[in-house]
Amino acid sequence: MEKMYQINLIMSFWILLIIACSYNNVQSFFLSTSTPSMTKKLPNSSILVTKRLLVSVSSKENKEDEIQTLDIGKGKTVVIAGATGYIGKAVVREAVRQGYNTVALVRDEKKVLENKAFAPFFKGAKAISCNVCNPEELTQTLRQLKANVGNIDAIVSCLASRSGTKKDSYAIDYGATLNCLESGKDIGARHFVLLSAFCVKNPWLQFQKAKLLFEDALTTQKDLTYSIVRPTAFMKSVSGQLEVVSS
Repeated sequence: MEKMYQINLIMSFWILLIIACSYNNVQSFFLSTSTPSMTKKLPNSSILVTKRLLVSVSSKENKEDEIQTLDIGKGKTVVIAGATGYIGKAVVREAVRQGYNTVALVRDEKKVLENKAFAPFFKGAKAISCNVCNPEELTQTLRQLKANVGNIDAIVSCLASRSGTKKDSYAIDYGATLNCLESGKDIGARHFVLLSAFCVKNPWLQFQKAKLLFEDALTTQKDLTYSIVRPTAFMKSVSGQLEVVSS
């Protein structure tokens, strides 16, 4: 359990770090990233990072009731979809820690705020109720957010289907994620980060095909710069997919 928690923290750190790098026009180090001046695709790459970037990584964990903030994201707003998921909630916490004005899109804001299990992850973030499967509602939510806080610098999608069935996969891994991208275009967001999966390079499960389809939509659009993160499998999510395949 402790190892899985550490993996969670590391993944959330890298997701937020690539946002920071995009602002400094640094060519990123994940599968695929675009900047205004260049596009580079590394279809089968693992993480490639310079030693200079690694220096800032700390192995010390923060206390449950304490968040030590940095200035990496100071003055920038990041919106996180799929914020209550296994990786999503860790990304929320890391975004706050790095100093971003952090907005978490959730199904039910009240339930999240009342759930003590979410408290360590959402402290310092703003949770907003929004149905990401409804493109009109999502766009309106982001427009209102922009009117309140100013420009939205990045949208991070940690959305993932729960069942892995074809219907669920294409509704969430493709459809809802595409809604986030299109709404981001509409309100003038700058950067889009997709949490994908390493296994999509050889797709045979429905969620893999759906994620790959969205990757194509993301990499062919020209309005937002983007970064795609393809982590290897997390055992918790893989077990769910195996249940679907065997049923």
